Amino acid sequence: MNGMPLLVARATALFLAWMAFGAFADDTTAYPTRPIELYVGYPAGGSADLTARVLAEGASKYLGQPIVVINKPGAGTVVELMALKNAKPDGYTIGTLATAGIINQYMQKVDYDTTTDFSPIIHYAGWIAGIVVRQDAPWRDFNEFISYAKAHPGKIRFSTAGTGTQQHLTMVRLGHELDVNWVHIPYKGGFPAITAVLTGEVEATAQTGEWAQYVRDGKMRLLVTFGTKRTEAFPDAPSLSEFGVKFDPPNSLGLVGPSGIPAPIVAKLHDAFKKAMEGPAFQKALDTVSMLRIYKDPQEYGAFLNDLNRNWGGTIRDLVAKGS
Repeated sequence: MNGMPLLVARATALFLAWMAFGAFADDTTAYPTRPIELYVGYPAGGSADLTARVLAEGASKYLGQPIVVINKPGAGTVVELMALKNAKPDGYTIGTLATAGIINQYMQKVDYDTTTDFSPIIHYAGWIAGIVVRQDAPWRDFNEFISYAKAHPGKIRFSTAGTGTQQHLTMVRLGHELDVNWVHIPYKGGFPAITAVLTGEVEATAQTGEWAQYVRDGKMRLLVTFGTKRTEAFPDAPSLSEFGVKFDPPNSLGLVGPSGIPAPIVAKLHDAFKKAMEGPAFQKALDTVSMLRIYKDPQEYGAFLNDLNRNWGGTIRDLVAKGS
Protein backbone atom coordinates (compact mmCIF):
# COMPACT_ATOMS: atom_id res chain seq x y z
CA MET A 1 0.00 0.00 0.00
CA ASN A 2 2.87 2.34 0.78
CA GLY A 3 4.00 2.13 -2.82
CA MET A 4 0.67 3.06 -4.31
CA PRO A 5 1.04 6.87 -4.03
CA LEU A 6 4.45 6.65 -5.73
CA LEU A 7 3.07 4.54 -8.56
CA VAL A 8 0.18 6.92 -9.01
CA ALA A 9 2.54 9.89 -9.08
CA ARG A 10 4.74 8.24 -11.70
CA ALA A 11 1.75 7.27 -13.82
CA THR A 12 0.40 10.80 -13.59
CA ALA A 13 3.76 12.27 -14.64
CA LEU A 14 3.99 9.91 -17.61
CA PHE A 15 0.44 10.75 -18.63
CA LEU A 16 1.10 14.50 -18.45
CA ALA A 17 4.32 14.13 -20.43
CA TRP A 18 2.47 12.10 -23.06
CA MET A 19 -0.28 14.73 -23.23
CA ALA A 20 2.28 17.52 -23.61
CA PHE A 21 4.06 15.65 -26.39
CA GLY A 22 0.78 14.93 -28.07
CA ALA A 23 -0.26 18.57 -27.89
CA PHE A 24 3.10 19.63 -29.38
CA ALA A 25 2.79 17.07 -32.14
CA ASP A 26 -0.76 18.18 -32.86
CA ASP A 27 0.36 21.84 -32.94
CA THR A 28 3.14 20.99 -35.39
CA THR A 29 0.83 18.94 -37.57
CA ALA A 30 -1.91 21.57 -37.53
CA TYR A 31 0.48 24.49 -38.16
CA PRO A 32 -0.38 27.17 -38.99
CA THR A 33 -3.53 27.89 -37.04
CA ARG A 34 -3.21 31.69 -37.03
CA PRO A 35 -1.60 34.46 -39.13
CA ILE A 36 2.16 34.52 -39.66
CA GLU A 37 4.26 37.69 -39.39
CA LEU A 38 7.01 38.27 -41.95
CA TYR A 39 9.55 40.97 -41.05
CA VAL A 40 11.30 42.94 -43.79
CA GLY A 41 14.35 44.99 -42.87
CA TYR A 42 13.66 47.75 -45.41
CA PRO A 43 10.91 50.34 -45.95
CA ALA A 44 7.84 49.56 -48.04
CA GLY A 45 8.26 49.92 -51.79
CA GLY A 46 11.78 48.60 -52.27
CA SER A 47 12.83 45.40 -53.99
CA ALA A 48 13.11 43.32 -50.80
CA ASP A 49 9.70 44.53 -49.67
CA LEU A 50 7.98 43.99 -53.03
CA THR A 51 9.28 40.46 -53.56
CA ALA A 52 8.54 39.47 -49.96
CA ARG A 53 4.94 40.68 -50.28
CA VAL A 54 4.36 38.74 -53.50
CA LEU A 55 5.87 35.61 -51.95
CA ALA A 56 3.81 36.06 -48.79
CA GLU A 57 0.59 36.37 -50.75
CA GLY A 58 1.38 33.25 -52.77
CA ALA A 59 2.53 31.15 -49.81
CA SER A 60 -0.49 32.10 -47.70
CA LYS A 61 -2.73 30.31 -50.19
CA TYR A 62 -0.89 27.05 -49.56
CA LEU A 63 -0.65 27.51 -45.79
CA GLY A 64 -4.27 28.53 -45.34
CA GLN A 65 -3.40 31.52 -43.14
CA PRO A 66 -2.55 35.16 -43.90
CA ILE A 67 1.12 36.16 -43.92
CA VAL A 68 1.37 39.75 -42.69
CA VAL A 69 4.41 41.72 -43.88
CA ILE A 70 5.82 44.07 -41.23
CA ASN A 71 8.54 46.54 -42.22
CA LYS A 72 11.31 47.03 -39.66
CA PRO A 73 13.92 49.21 -41.41
CA GLY A 74 17.07 50.53 -39.84
CA ALA A 75 20.83 49.99 -39.44
CA GLY A 76 21.23 47.86 -42.56
CA THR A 77 18.53 45.34 -41.41
CA VAL A 78 20.02 45.00 -37.92
CA VAL A 79 16.78 46.28 -36.37
CA GLU A 80 14.78 43.58 -38.13
CA LEU A 81 17.20 40.76 -37.39
CA MET A 82 17.42 41.55 -33.69
CA ALA A 83 13.63 41.50 -33.45
CA LEU A 84 13.56 38.23 -35.36
CA LYS A 85 16.28 36.60 -33.28
CA ASN A 86 14.34 37.35 -30.09
CA ALA A 87 10.99 36.08 -31.41
CA LYS A 88 9.49 32.78 -30.32
CA PRO A 89 10.68 29.92 -32.61
CA ASP A 90 7.20 28.62 -33.37
CA GLY A 91 7.00 29.50 -37.07
CA TYR A 92 4.67 32.44 -36.57
CA THR A 93 7.46 35.02 -36.88
CA ILE A 94 9.82 34.82 -39.85
CA GLY A 95 11.78 37.40 -41.80
CA THR A 96 13.98 38.26 -44.73
CA LEU A 97 17.73 37.83 -44.47
CA ALA A 98 19.46 40.13 -46.95
CA THR A 99 23.15 40.43 -47.73
CA ALA A 100 23.34 43.50 -45.50
CA GLY A 101 22.37 41.49 -42.45
CA ILE A 102 25.13 38.98 -43.13
CA ILE A 103 27.97 41.42 -43.70
CA ASN A 104 26.91 43.76 -40.89
CA GLN A 105 28.34 41.19 -38.46
CA TYR A 106 31.75 42.41 -39.62
CA MET A 107 31.00 46.08 -40.33
CA GLN A 108 29.76 46.87 -36.83
CA LYS A 109 29.01 45.31 -33.45
CA VAL A 110 25.75 43.36 -33.59
CA ASP A 111 24.19 40.89 -31.18
CA TYR A 112 23.46 38.10 -33.63
CA ASP A 113 25.22 35.50 -35.78
CA THR A 114 23.56 34.56 -39.05
CA THR A 115 25.11 31.10 -38.95
CA THR A 116 23.70 30.13 -35.53
CA ASP A 117 20.84 32.45 -34.48
CA PHE A 118 18.41 31.74 -37.31
CA SER A 119 16.62 28.81 -38.92
CA PRO A 120 17.14 28.85 -42.72
CA ILE A 121 13.87 28.39 -44.59
CA ILE A 122 14.47 29.23 -48.25
CA HIS A 123 16.78 31.29 -50.44
CA TYR A 124 14.72 32.88 -53.18
CA ALA A 125 16.48 35.79 -54.93
CA GLY A 126 19.54 37.87 -55.63
CA TRP A 127 20.01 41.44 -56.75
CA ILE A 128 21.22 43.06 -59.92
CA ALA A 129 23.19 46.05 -58.67
CA GLY A 130 25.27 48.78 -60.21
CA ILE A 131 26.35 52.41 -60.29
CA VAL A 132 23.74 54.76 -61.72
CA VAL A 133 23.74 58.51 -62.40
CA ARG A 134 21.21 60.96 -63.79
CA GLN A 135 20.84 60.98 -67.55
CA ASP A 136 22.14 64.57 -67.70
CA ALA A 137 25.25 63.75 -65.63
CA PRO A 138 28.56 64.66 -67.34
CA TRP A 139 29.88 61.08 -67.25
CA ARG A 140 28.88 59.04 -70.27
CA ASP A 141 30.51 55.82 -69.10
CA PHE A 142 32.27 54.19 -66.17
CA ASN A 143 35.76 55.19 -67.31
CA GLU A 144 34.82 58.88 -67.36
CA PHE A 145 33.17 58.54 -63.97
CA ILE A 146 36.23 56.92 -62.38
CA SER A 147 38.59 59.41 -64.01
CA TYR A 148 36.61 62.29 -62.53
CA ALA A 149 36.45 60.64 -59.11
CA LYS A 150 40.22 60.13 -59.06
CA ALA A 151 40.88 63.72 -60.13
CA HIS A 152 38.42 65.14 -57.58
CA PRO A 153 38.82 63.21 -54.28
CA GLY A 154 35.76 63.38 -52.08
CA LYS A 155 33.62 65.13 -54.69
CA ILE A 156 31.59 62.07 -55.67
CA ARG A 157 28.86 61.35 -53.14
CA PHE A 158 27.09 58.04 -53.67
CA SER A 159 23.88 56.86 -52.03
CA THR A 160 22.96 53.35 -50.95
CA ALA A 161 20.05 51.73 -49.10
CA GLY A 162 22.15 51.80 -45.93
CA THR A 163 25.44 51.06 -44.25
CA GLY A 164 26.42 47.42 -44.52
CA THR A 165 24.48 46.68 -47.69
CA GLN A 166 26.19 44.67 -50.41
CA GLN A 167 26.40 47.78 -52.59
CA HIS A 168 28.08 49.75 -49.79
CA LEU A 169 30.57 46.93 -49.27
CA THR A 170 31.23 46.75 -53.01
CA MET A 171 31.92 50.48 -53.25
CA VAL A 172 34.28 50.34 -50.26
CA ARG A 173 36.28 47.53 -51.81
CA LEU A 174 36.10 49.13 -55.25
CA GLY A 175 37.43 52.39 -53.88
CA HIS A 176 40.43 50.58 -52.41
CA GLU A 177 41.12 48.61 -55.59
CA LEU A 178 40.79 51.58 -57.96
CA ASP A 179 42.34 54.12 -55.57
CA VAL A 180 39.23 56.30 -55.51
CA ASN A 181 38.14 58.47 -52.59
CA TRP A 182 34.38 58.94 -52.62
CA VAL A 183 31.80 59.66 -49.93
CA HIS A 184 29.09 57.25 -48.84
CA ILE A 185 25.65 58.73 -48.05
CA PRO A 186 23.41 56.00 -46.59
CA TYR A 187 19.61 56.20 -46.86
CA LYS A 188 16.86 54.10 -45.30
CA GLY A 189 15.95 52.08 -48.37
CA GLY A 190 16.48 51.76 -52.09
CA PHE A 191 13.95 54.27 -53.35
CA PRO A 192 15.17 57.09 -51.07
CA ALA A 193 18.68 56.35 -52.37
CA ILE A 194 17.46 56.62 -55.97
CA THR A 195 15.50 59.79 -55.23
CA ALA A 196 18.65 61.37 -53.83
CA VAL A 197 20.27 61.09 -57.27
CA LEU A 198 17.22 62.40 -59.12
CA THR A 199 17.01 65.45 -56.85
CA GLY A 200 20.74 66.16 -56.95
CA GLU A 201 21.51 65.40 -53.30
CA VAL A 202 24.22 63.00 -54.49
CA GLU A 203 26.09 62.51 -57.75
CA ALA A 204 25.51 58.76 -58.05
CA THR A 205 23.92 55.76 -56.43
CA ALA A 206 25.36 52.31 -55.89
CA GLN A 207 22.12 50.47 -55.61
CA THR A 208 20.08 47.44 -56.53
CA GLY A 209 17.44 47.35 -59.25
CA GLU A 210 15.10 50.04 -57.93
CA TRP A 211 16.70 52.17 -60.66
CA ALA A 212 15.70 49.76 -63.45
CA GLN A 213 12.59 51.58 -64.68
CA TYR A 214 14.33 54.95 -64.53
CA VAL A 215 17.11 53.56 -66.72
CA ARG A 216 14.61 52.07 -69.16
CA ASP A 217 12.71 55.39 -69.27
CA GLY A 218 15.89 57.32 -70.04
CA LYS A 219 15.93 59.28 -66.78
CA MET A 220 19.05 57.59 -65.40
CA ARG A 221 22.21 56.08 -66.87
CA LEU A 222 23.60 52.71 -65.76
CA LEU A 223 27.40 52.98 -65.84
CA VAL A 224 28.36 49.51 -64.64
CA THR A 225 26.85 46.43 -63.00
CA PHE A 226 28.41 44.61 -60.06
CA GLY A 227 29.62 41.10 -60.67
CA THR A 228 31.75 39.05 -63.00
CA LYS A 229 29.50 39.10 -66.08
CA ARG A 230 26.91 41.25 -67.80
CA THR A 231 23.26 40.80 -66.91
CA GLU A 232 20.58 39.63 -69.32
CA ALA A 233 18.31 42.48 -68.24
CA PHE A 234 20.87 45.16 -69.16
CA PRO A 235 23.25 43.59 -71.69
CA ASP A 236 24.67 46.94 -72.85
CA ALA A 237 26.00 47.82 -69.42
CA PRO A 238 29.53 46.52 -68.71
CA SER A 239 30.28 44.53 -65.58
CA LEU A 240 33.03 45.38 -63.11
CA SER A 241 35.04 42.42 -64.37
CA GLU A 242 35.55 44.25 -67.68
CA PHE A 243 37.57 46.87 -65.83
CA GLY A 244 39.89 44.38 -64.16
CA VAL A 245 37.87 43.96 -60.96
CA LYS A 246 38.12 40.33 -59.85
CA PHE A 247 35.82 40.03 -56.86
CA ASP A 248 32.17 38.98 -57.00
CA PRO A 249 30.08 40.89 -54.43
CA PRO A 250 28.03 38.92 -51.91
CA ASN A 251 24.45 38.72 -53.12
CA SER A 252 21.68 36.98 -51.19
CA LEU A 253 18.03 37.25 -50.17
CA GLY A 254 16.12 34.56 -48.32
CA LEU A 255 13.74 33.77 -45.50
CA VAL A 256 14.76 32.67 -42.01
CA GLY A 257 13.17 32.34 -38.59
CA PRO A 258 14.51 32.37 -35.05
CA SER A 259 16.81 29.48 -34.24
CA GLY A 260 14.98 26.38 -33.04
CA ILE A 261 11.92 26.27 -35.26
CA PRO A 262 10.82 22.59 -35.41
CA ALA A 263 11.87 20.85 -38.62
CA PRO A 264 8.28 19.96 -39.67
CA ILE A 265 7.31 23.64 -39.52
CA VAL A 266 10.40 24.69 -41.48
CA ALA A 267 9.46 22.11 -44.10
CA LYS A 268 5.88 23.44 -44.35
CA LEU A 269 7.11 27.00 -44.74
CA HIS A 270 9.71 26.00 -47.30
CA ASP A 271 7.22 24.05 -49.40
CA ALA A 272 4.68 26.89 -49.42
CA PHE A 273 7.21 29.54 -50.35
CA LYS A 274 8.80 27.34 -53.01
CA LYS A 275 5.40 26.94 -54.66
CA ALA A 276 4.97 30.71 -54.52
CA MET A 277 8.42 31.14 -56.10
CA GLU A 278 7.38 29.00 -59.04
CA GLY A 279 4.31 31.13 -59.81
CA PRO A 280 4.11 33.81 -62.51
CA ALA A 281 3.38 36.59 -59.99
CA PHE A 282 6.76 36.15 -58.33
CA GLN A 283 8.65 36.10 -61.63
CA LYS A 284 6.84 39.28 -62.67
CA ALA A 285 7.86 40.92 -59.40
CA LEU A 286 11.50 39.92 -59.96
CA ASP A 287 11.42 41.35 -63.47
CA THR A 288 9.90 44.58 -62.20
CA VAL A 289 12.85 45.28 -59.88
CA SER A 290 15.44 43.47 -62.03
CA MET A 291 16.23 40.72 -59.55
CA LEU A 292 17.30 37.13 -60.11
CA ARG A 293 15.48 34.01 -58.90
CA ILE A 294 18.02 31.93 -56.93
CA TYR A 295 16.62 28.90 -55.10
CA LYS A 296 18.16 26.99 -52.19
CA ASP A 297 16.39 24.63 -49.78
CA PRO A 298 16.98 24.91 -45.99
CA GLN A 299 20.07 22.67 -46.00
CA GLU A 300 21.63 24.32 -49.05
CA TYR A 301 20.79 27.76 -47.69
CA GLY A 302 22.42 26.99 -44.35
CA ALA A 303 25.59 25.77 -46.06
CA PHE A 304 25.59 28.87 -48.27
CA LEU A 305 25.39 31.16 -45.23
CA ASN A 306 28.32 29.36 -43.61
CA ASP A 307 30.39 29.70 -46.80
CA LEU A 308 29.51 33.35 -47.30
CA ASN A 309 30.50 34.24 -43.76
CA ARG A 310 33.72 32.26 -44.00
CA ASN A 311 34.74 33.73 -47.37
CA TRP A 312 33.87 37.37 -46.70
CA GLY A 313 34.25 37.87 -42.96
CA GLY A 314 38.00 38.45 -42.98
CA THR A 315 37.82 40.67 -46.05
CA ILE A 316 35.19 42.91 -44.51
CA ARG A 317 37.10 43.23 -41.25
CA ASP A 318 40.20 44.27 -43.21
CA LEU A 319 38.24 46.95 -45.06
CA VAL A 320 36.83 48.30 -41.82
CA ALA A 321 40.32 48.34 -40.27
CA LYS A 322 41.56 50.44 -43.21
CA GLY A 323 39.07 53.12 -42.34
CA SER A 324 36.36 52.28 -44.84
